[in-house]
Amino acid sequence: FHLIFFKTKLNHQEQILILKLHEEEKSLREIGKQVGRPYTTISKTLKRLRENKINEISGRTGRRRLSDIRDDRNFIRLHQITSNEFIPKKTMDRR
Repeated sequence: FHLIFFKTKLNHQEQILILKLHEEEKSLREIGKQVGRPYTTISKTLKRLRENKINEISGRTGRRRLSDIRDDRNFIRLHQITSNEFIPKKTMDRR
């Protein structure tokens, strides 16, 4: 039994292959075996790609966002931990 840890990012070709296999309704474990990555990496990659696609489709108008969805979640968690610091209600309502 050997544990293999991947610290390298997925390249663009791997991401395309993951999307293609996912569209073919392969399981995360099957995709992971074919790509040579853990299924958790496949899951996180699909989630990230889905979030990015939602942001692109929404066709935002107005001011450009400085943070993505993941940054917003982390910002809210940080606020909940350090709630004694002041963060304007208007800022929190936008998240």
